[in-house]
Amino acid sequence: MPDLAAAKTILRLAVLRRYSAFVGVYVDRRPPVLVYQMGKVGSSSVRNSLLLHGVTPVLHFHSFFPVRDWDAETAPVDEAHRDDLRKEIAQAARADRDASWRTRLNVRYREWAYNRRVFDRYVRGGRRADVVTLVRDPVAANISMYFQLFHEYTGRRYVPGEFSTAELVEDFRARYPHSRPLTWLDAELKAHLGIDVFETPFPREKGWVAIERGNVRLLVLKCEVPDATKKAALEEFLGLEGLEMVRSNVAGKKAYADQYREFRERMVFPGEFLDAMYGSKFAAHFYDEAELERFRARWAEEEAAGTNEGAAGA
Repeated sequence: MPDLAAAKTILRLAVLRRYSAFVGVYVDRRPPVLVYQMGKVGSSSVRNSLLLHGVTPVLHFHSFFPVRDWDAETAPVDEAHRDDLRKEIAQAARADRDASWRTRLNVRYREWAYNRRVFDRYVRGGRRADVVTLVRDPVAANISMYFQLFHEYTGRRYVPGEFSTAELVEDFRARYPHSRPLTWLDAELKAHLGIDVFETPFPREKGWVAIERGNVRLLVLKCEVPDATKKAALEEFLGLEGLEMVRSNVAGKKAYADQYREFRERMVFPGEFLDAMYGSKFAAHFYDEAELERFRARWAEEEAAGTNEGAAGA
């Protein structure tokens, strides 16, 4: 029997999301909340929690401008990650080229009517905006993003059993731009908002920090903190009371959930790769040594057995 309450919540969220994106952003008096982040860091849960609480408009972005149009040679990223950025741009261009004309039309409309217009109105236009961004263990975020964009990387919609987990592991190793979470804060947030989050000390134990630059107020929130901490951070940042956190877009509830869990259990990396990921300025800025050691143990070849069953987050 269908869950009527869940169905009503889904319908309500669908209406609220569209109102925020195409009406509320132009008529509501409250500054918008831009949930602007790299993807697969729990951002859908933050957006939906705020919408269900009555906050509007709440807008959800991974990028203000199409990744396929970025210039890898001039993007403000560390040189060590530029090859991966080239790979990401090429992948975005390939996905756009291979998409149906209807998909391309929908994407272009969203880029113009939503992403670009919000950027022009608030960021470039100098109006106040409250921005929420989240960070996550970069290896876990990459695995989750690979499954989320499965059709873009493999050229096919996910069908259970079509690919073995071993095949997907090898494809992920070879094809995915693993530096993506390490560069996003520079290539996206710094480039477009003018805020270098690495200039502001991050209280790793607390798990969040608020930064203000010009017309932008920015909350940087660590995905791994408990929901109670996320709730407290969002309430303080946005002046709310009684916020209830809801879980959304969780990989463990999707069609690929079983293979996703198996993938995580099998996925291991050599020490050199983990050194690059967890020795990065991104990892050192947001995570303490104990956290980084836990991440390494989860994915290290010699520690693989029984360690990779971590939460399959959004």
